[in-house]
Amino acid sequence: MLERLEREKQRADKANEAKSTFLANMSHEIRTPINAVMGMNEMILRESAEPATLEYAKNIQSASKTLLVIINDILDFSKIESGMMELVEEPYSLKTLLKDLWTECIARAKDKGLALTFNVPEDTPDDLFGDEVRVRQVILNILTNAIKYTMKGSVTLTVAYEKQAQGLVKLSFAVADTGIGIKQENIGRLFGKFDRVNEEQVHAIEGTGLGLSIVDKLVTLMNGTVTVESEYGKGSVFTVILQQKLNGEATVGSLKEQPEPRGEQVSAGPLFVAPNAKVLAVDDNKVNLAVIRGLLRKTKVQVTCVTSGRECLEAAAKERYDVILLDHMMPVMDGIETLEELNRMPDNRSRDAKVIVLTANAIAGVREMYLEKGFDDYLAKPIEGAALERLLVKYLPPEA
Repeated sequence: MLERLEREKQRADKANEAKSTFLANMSHEIRTPINAVMGMNEMILRESAEPATLEYAKNIQSASKTLLVIINDILDFSKIESGMMELVEEPYSLKTLLKDLWTECIARAKDKGLALTFNVPEDTPDDLFGDEVRVRQVILNILTNAIKYTMKGSVTLTVAYEKQAQGLVKLSFAVADTGIGIKQENIGRLFGKFDRVNEEQVHAIEGTGLGLSIVDKLVTLMNGTVTVESEYGKGSVFTVILQQKLNGEATVGSLKEQPEPRGEQVSAGPLFVAPNAKVLAVDDNKVNLAVIRGLLRKTKVQVTCVTSGRECLEAAAKERYDVILLDHMMPVMDGIETLEELNRMPDNRSRDAKVIVLTANAIAGVREMYLEKGFDDYLAKPIEGAALERLLVKYLPPEA
């Protein structure tokens, strides 16, 4: 019997590993065409002056972002399940994080006629050390959930802190809403995977039932806690408590000057103009190359597009480029192999070019892996025009 149980356990472990691998691969494959959809649509938003066309494009953008959130949830969940999620701790500003959260949420709240309020003591420590990306993900998930499931009234984020020994601070993030609430018998199910409570009320609201499960697992990974209090029909309060390291003496100060939502600024001017700068874009997908060229059109950067690692080597031997945007997953010679060949080439005229990897592989820790391989930076697909421009501003020569 023990041998049979052991065999069953091994079979279950293999099945779970196969499921996680499948989810990760599926998510990677889906992100690639989403890059083409969102990139081409961003060009429509940037270049069209026709109101009806712009309205259609905004609807495509909204639906694409919703789809991307679902894919990211599946990707994160599969990595957590397989034990591959790792924290990347760095110095960060709590004030900047809170302002970003406000900017991301205020438009959604206003669209639903909800009041959004952040209550943050001015003496809350600002200079922290931790995994800002995961802290942001946890709080943003709870805030957007609160807005999603609140039909009228308000959503309020209240921050509290308590300094502790050895340069640590305990932070509390409480999100209170006046939404549909949760029945007491369903509270225990909230953090289950692929499970949605109050299904009879929320069936028309998009969601996979993964968000809170991911929140629970990320908070546990950060040695924190998440709790919920709710009254059915009146609202809920989700409270996340995290311990972070102090990295300085600065405080958050006043958040009264909270920025208005940026909205869709895609029609605004480019971040920079550099007609003398030369960029080499390498991707086996011609649509992705068209997206890169289109997103950089207004910057007047000279963009050369090639579709393979071999063509990249040939182009680098003929011309000096300031930046090379290099796709990872390519047939015959992938991005990492191409970079290795570039570094070995005696006739490489672009030896001083900054090489940025473009990839649909967006799992935790992957940026560090690419930096170790010798890339100068990393940009995940779907590529946003603003993110691409910010990266080029960072790496193009100042004189360009």
